[in-house]
Amino acid sequence: MNLIFIFLDGVGLAPASAHNPLTTAMPRLASVLGGTLTLETAPIIKESLLLTAIDAGLQTEGAGQSGTGQFSIYTSLNGAKLFGRHYGPYLPWALKPALAGANVFRKLQEHGRTACYANAYPKRFIDTCLHLRTVGKTRGSVLFEAAAMENIPLRGAAEVKAGTAISGDIISKWWGTNREDGDAGVSSITPEQAAENLLHLSAMHGAVFYEFFLTDLAAHRRITASVDEVL
Repeated sequence: MNLIFIFLDGVGLAPASAHNPLTTAMPRLASVLGGTLTLETAPIIKESLLLTAIDAGLQTEGAGQSGTGQFSIYTSLNGAKLFGRHYGPYLPWALKPALAGANVFRKLQEHGRTACYANAYPKRFIDTCLHLRTVGKTRGSVLFEAAAMENIPLRGAAEVKAGTAISGDIISKWWGTNREDGDAGVSSITPEQAAENLLHLSAMHGAVFYEFFLTDLAAHRRITASVDEVL
């Protein structure tokens, strides 16, 4: 059985309320779950479906952060405890050796499974992140760092055009509107086509990973789109 892993950054289970956009958003997911993506719906434990709440605090004082939290997801090690505190948004450099030894890409390769990092990034971002790695800095996600460690191909505009990578906004609209780092040759697609592309990648790889960051960026008001629009 092949795996498609989709990471929604900044999304957690909270009680249903007028202030929680997940109370009414994402109706297709709600139809699969039989309830909204809110705390009251969990837990669901069925043969083909699991929805459970986990504690992002990782038994460590303070609020969870992306660097140590993503490290924990992609290694199964408690990043906050190893580092001594929560840290983000990027990987703490002190955890780099542990990531190198226990990241999910390496584990898959050890079990003879192929893996794909489906996200597409602009060339300047990839080049900058790879350069900063040489001077002891990380500016990509933890999964980006793990992909670089294990020589998992980092995808860009060419792969988006070919349908073998998924844009950060899913529908590829960003590439045609960003004059500095985009590519006017990339056409927008429907969410359904993006899903088909992801399924096609899954047919070729034992595990496919995709990270969606616009939920977090919208919640922090770092993009013009609202949380409701992104969801």
